[in-house]
Amino acid sequence: MDLNEEQRLAVEHSFDKPACVIAGAGTGKTRVLTERVRYIIEQNVPPKKILAVTFTNKAAREMMDRLGIDDTIARDLCPRVSTIHSLALSAIRRNPKSFGLQDKVSPLDDYDQSQMMKKLVDRKNIEANPYFILEQIAYHRARGVGFVSDYTPEIHAAALTSHAGYHALSPEAVDLWGAYEREKKFMSLVDFDDMLHLVVRRGQTDQPWLTVLQHQFEHVLMDEAQDTSPIQWQLINMFLGPENYNFFAVGDMSQSIYAFNGAAPYLLKQYSEDWRGKIPSLYRIGRNHRSVPEIIKMANAVQSKMIMTLPLKMEAWRQSLNGDAIRLFKASMPCDIAKKIVDEIYTGNRRKINPILYRDNCILVRSAMQIRDLETELVRWRIPYVIRGGRGLLATEEVRDVLSYLRLAVNPNDFTALSRAVGAPKRGVGPGALEKLHFAARNDHGDNLLLAAEALMTAKLGQFLEVIRLIIQAKDDPVRAIDVIISLTRYREYIAEKYKKDQQKVVTKLENLERLKELVSTLADTGGLSTEDLVFQLTMDRTDDQTEEGRVTISTIHSAKGLEYARIYLTNLHEGSLPHKWSMGNEEEIEEERRLFYVAITRARDQLVLCVPGLVQVGPNTNVVTPSRFLYELGIR
Repeated sequence: MDLNEEQRLAVEHSFDKPACVIAGAGTGKTRVLTERVRYIIEQNVPPKKILAVTFTNKAAREMMDRLGIDDTIARDLCPRVSTIHSLALSAIRRNPKSFGLQDKVSPLDDYDQSQMMKKLVDRKNIEANPYFILEQIAYHRARGVGFVSDYTPEIHAAALTSHAGYHALSPEAVDLWGAYEREKKFMSLVDFDDMLHLVVRRGQTDQPWLTVLQHQFEHVLMDEAQDTSPIQWQLINMFLGPENYNFFAVGDMSQSIYAFNGAAPYLLKQYSEDWRGKIPSLYRIGRNHRSVPEIIKMANAVQSKMIMTLPLKMEAWRQSLNGDAIRLFKASMPCDIAKKIVDEIYTGNRRKINPILYRDNCILVRSAMQIRDLETELVRWRIPYVIRGGRGLLATEEVRDVLSYLRLAVNPNDFTALSRAVGAPKRGVGPGALEKLHFAARNDHGDNLLLAAEALMTAKLGQFLEVIRLIIQAKDDPVRAIDVIISLTRYREYIAEKYKKDQQKVVTKLENLERLKELVSTLADTGGLSTEDLVFQLTMDRTDDQTEEGRVTISTIHSAKGLEYARIYLTNLHEGSLPHKWSMGNEEEIEEERRLFYVAITRARDQLVLCVPGLVQVGPNTNVVTPSRFLYELGIR
């Protein structure tokens, strides 16, 4: 093992005593876990007696790859590497009936969950947002409220007093929760929360089964312990019998940023102080191999301001680089900062000496709503990009619908565009008619779909063709063409009707149409582009990650956790953004925002650019904003 002294001490922790490993960002946490598993096996523990619990499937795959585990190796010769949910589901599937289910059971993913709730809302014919109802339910389930029968008046009263009553369930919501549970049971489905609660509940009531569970593994290792919810913590602890102290928990309270999903970092702190009457051995791994010293110094300063934490002062293991590792961008508006960021990225990518390629840049935002200005500038400069943790404007349903009409107007051979356009809104042109039209265009009209539609002329196709002709007449003025498309298709009315039970979604989609017009106007005015060029630029396939330059990443801070980039731009560092306005007045939530700031800083290897606007647009108003308190805590003015 090629480990530093901090890592080696943790890896060689003695048996029969719990361990708490506090591993900072970029300190080789995954390596410590992997080598700990190897070490246990070297001590003649059968691999099948080792359980390593990870937080995501990606982390599980990475760990298995490092351990050399693949499908060619028999399961009983390998340690078990699993996410918490996979572990629970496998227990249920061995004997679904013992969990009150039918003989066969299937998992219900997030998408199918939302579809089921939407159908229930429609069936009951009530005004309710199915996504919001599921969000409220998930909030309580992460905190131990397993099923609707557990949502007591006492819990409801407590919900009314926290977060301005945001998660308090109305009588209609409670009724929907009950209907949702009955629907799942009838169809023999379990969602992700069911998996956890069913296993924990059986462990609390079926001692013989719990005893079997507790003898399945001799060693339990847990990654990202700071991000577990109370129900997840209960489940993992069930795999350790009362006399088994071989629990190896790894985490970093400073990086706990998932409170909205029920993460309770205090569990890791409590564990470090006492676990089943024993004090776990505490190992601190602080040698950071990722970032330059200036960035590590800032991260340590942020961590020192945290209230609820297990202190860890990181040590930089890299040398400083030439140039400013930490810089401050100030500008009037977020759109001005976006211009500065993208200009620098474009210039850096084209330097002949030591270029900073597109793929080495990540722009971090506090919320997906802040992506719009950045996306506009990247499109304007024709810089390829990818969005994590949110949907870019060009990926939204409404923008794709409108652009399909424009694509067809400039390219009458584009069958993909035609197929989408005739369905938004629906015109009664089904798959059979589309295939007939496609065949006729290919065989009789040189692939020209509009000529084929004229030849086949039906009433429905005739109406559609008239719309396309009028768009073609306006296509030399792309902004006017967009207006014509929205007007002739009555697209606003179509959206309003389609999402009439979710008014917030209607508002968002209509705002996106206005954003599209602004983007097209900006590109047309400054780029001197023809409509054909514009369509290509707005709909082209983005450059693949494997190309030399790659893509710039725009990401929410939450979605960037675990990743690293040569240069990080941290945007919108003002009060109301980071910390977020919804956290104001609540010290626990301010602490979570401070941890978000810490995570954002520690994604950077070489350069960190802190971006602070002086003004922001709020509806029709332009408001003055104050720089983030986190900057003041660091003495940055």
